[in-house]
Amino acid sequence: MSEGVTKNSSQCSETEKEILKDWIEILRVENIDMHDNFFDLGGDSLAAMLCISRMRTKFGIEFPLDSFFLDDATISDFARAIERFSSDASRGSPLP
Repeated sequence: MSEGVTKNSSQCSETEKEILKDWIEILRVENIDMHDNFFDLGGDSLAAMLCISRMRTKFGIEFPLDSFFLDDATISDFARAIERFSSDASRGSPLP
């Protein structure tokens, strides 16, 4: 499997790289930028469920499905949300 191609790949966080790998596999798109919209790349609700399931498994957080539909649905947005949820969970704060 390809590592993925992004315009800013050298500046990606580890969280972004993990999300990128999943998007490449699920969406079957090789050239993805950190700011590309999930749905513009061909994602649909079933693909969103697959991504959510993988994020829950990889990062150990209960990531809300509606987040795919409320925000811009970009790798950068999801990485920030995962880092925020992980931080909240480590402090004992309930997740949305």
